[in-house]
Amino acid sequence: MVWGGGRGFANLSAHTPFTTATPFRICSISKQFACALAMHEVRAGRLRLDVHPSHYLPWTRELDPTLTVAHLMQNKSGIRDQWVMAMIMGATATQPFTLEDGMKVVRHAPESMFAPGSRNLYCNVNFELLGQILETVSGKPFAELLAANILKPLGMNSTTMGIDTSQAIPGDTRGYRFIKNTWEEEVNSIHWAASAGMVSTAEDLLRWAACLRDPAAAGMPWVADILHTTPFNDGAPAGYASGINHLSGHGREVLMHSGGLRGWKSVLMHYINEDTSIAVLMNRNNAPKGKKMVRALAHEVAAALGIPPVWRKSLRKPAPGKLPAGAAGAYVSKEQGLLVLLRSGKKGAEAHTFMDWSPLHNTEAGTLAGDDGNMRLAFGPGGAMTLLDKSENVCTPMRRIKKRAGTAFAARGAFRSAPLETTAKITAKAGKFSIAFTGPFGSGDPYALTVLDTHTAYFDIARGVDEAPPGRFLLTYDAAGKSIEVSATLARRAVFRR
Repeated sequence: MVWGGGRGFANLSAHTPFTTATPFRICSISKQFACALAMHEVRAGRLRLDVHPSHYLPWTRELDPTLTVAHLMQNKSGIRDQWVMAMIMGATATQPFTLEDGMKVVRHAPESMFAPGSRNLYCNVNFELLGQILETVSGKPFAELLAANILKPLGMNSTTMGIDTSQAIPGDTRGYRFIKNTWEEEVNSIHWAASAGMVSTAEDLLRWAACLRDPAAAGMPWVADILHTTPFNDGAPAGYASGINHLSGHGREVLMHSGGLRGWKSVLMHYINEDTSIAVLMNRNNAPKGKKMVRALAHEVAAALGIPPVWRKSLRKPAPGKLPAGAAGAYVSKEQGLLVLLRSGKKGAEAHTFMDWSPLHNTEAGTLAGDDGNMRLAFGPGGAMTLLDKSENVCTPMRRIKKRAGTAFAARGAFRSAPLETTAKITAKAGKFSIAFTGPFGSGDPYALTVLDTHTAYFDIARGVDEAPPGRFLLTYDAAGKSIEVSATLARRAVFRR
């Protein structure tokens, strides 16, 4: 480690200082470790990646027949994320949610949203299934497999598993959020394992990064196998390898993954060309105005070292974009279950696709792009717009919807999803609409609808059982089919019928 430092407190009430040796929930950075263990089992001859998960887990036979273990590791399965689905199956943000609850979601919603291998969409349950497969083929608990094959050989002595997020971790580090001008401790109640259950330190993460830098020198040549990307079914390049992003641009490459839980944020980056690794851990969910969050801080550290993001030629940020005349408003792709809102903000063009507004910049004529260049919006004649997302391998036309104040949503009453065993109820009171879900996980909170037209609306779930929360949901009504369709970024096109 060339440099390391800590700021602030790991535990506010105890005034415990945050250091590079502070134990921390690294959350989804855990995924690359699970995939590395899978590659270890492949080389040992105990695991195949080209077979259906049911080869090892018979209960998964209902999953798409073309699905493979490799699709799970590459986030190409098309399975809906269990923690997003939980919220439209009656869960509330603070209730306990166990590993078995996650598998219950899979049993209720086994179908893939797209042909496995054709697209990339983040899904935590992919890696919980992988963890179960690893335990089956090795005959050992995941924690034991991890310790024996990675942690002990690398000297990651402060790294362990923390499956129950309601329980304290070594060192009693706590996570916080900033609300009403003060810090409040976050409370979590989910269980996770291979997908996000590891507890580590900045120092131990850099030991792992050194292994990623040269797996053979670390005595773990099989770790190199997680770093190779596999093209999508149509031959388009993919940026997500196995449990880790392997991004390239302008002749440079970076390995990276972030992690999050309410009150816990982390990121690990290894810039290949510059031979530089950066780990940032932050025990806060948000920040007072003007304070940077974890990924922005990591990029700031890289910039101080003269390292720009791989999607930029230099450290210079692109100029703020400008929307075409009259382009602000709402756009929907029913085929993909996507909603995009556009506006001209104080700092130029902005798009809302998930949880918040993000800046856009102009590229070639008629095209705007997100900060990392993955999402592009192409404008055509007559107000037509096409969304292209190379990380997902999606290209879809978006239909413009002109919002009219005072428009009433046409759907009212109860709609039922038999597979999910869940009822969605839309109510109207004093001209305002809301939706609530009752299902296997209980009766959820009501969520206010923003009506775009008589058959299109959206609602936000800003706090879920996991972090990041589900975000914005698109709600569409099919009067002829007497059904509604509910879509979020990681769980699209769930149908409820009269």
